[in-house]
Amino acid sequence: MLKKRKRVLSILIIVFSLMLTGINVFILLKQKLVRVYVSSHLINQRSLIKEEDLKEIFLPSAFINEDIIIDKEEIVGKVTRLGYGIAKGSFFYYSFLESSETISDKAQLALLEEEAAYDLYLSDIKANPANLKTGLRVDLYLTIEEEKPLSDLFLQGVRVIGCYDRSGKMVEGGEISIITLAVNEKDISIINKALLLGKISISIGSNRYDSESKSRLVTDSSVYAYLK
Repeated sequence: MLKKRKRVLSILIIVFSLMLTGINVFILLKQKLVRVYVSSHLINQRSLIKEEDLKEIFLPSAFINEDIIIDKEEIVGKVTRLGYGIAKGSFFYYSFLESSETISDKAQLALLEEEAAYDLYLSDIKANPANLKTGLRVDLYLTIEEEKPLSDLFLQGVRVIGCYDRSGKMVEGGEISIITLAVNEKDISIINKALLLGKISISIGSNRYDSESKSRLVTDSSVYAYLK
């Protein structure tokens, strides 16, 4: 008898729960549905948001708080803040994004897959700052001072993705103290070794405005044997 009562009580609880669920669903469905956007995939920090990163869904207005961005125009073109990734299926929050025009590390946005930003101080290399500007392609040469000086090209078609003064402010021309280059992650050790071995000089590359190609390590260079 006791078991029967327990069974009946369990059934009543389930029925009551389903009724409450049905009521809640009915209330939600009666609310105005709002178009909102969620991330179509995992978006890492310091990523420029593109239209293909968005997925459109519709939700009751009760689910939308004031920090959730519902206008596509306010999402596309923005950048995820440093330290803020966006999980797949997550909303886009105002607090997670910022304008690409106001961020301090714009150079990071120009990096392609398998690239890293590398800073070179003009005091450590030979370069004419008047010839340097963001977006330009340059070639890197290494001169090794031995009994017979050796000099040759070792990195070709490197993109300049930032030009800065001593305080880190983006500048052009004679005020440049630091340039940021987009290099293959595997070539960072090569540049470090080149700085230790001799003097790096920079010249304007033959493909100076090529927007497609990546930097290339010149393995048939006469200085490559010293760098590998």
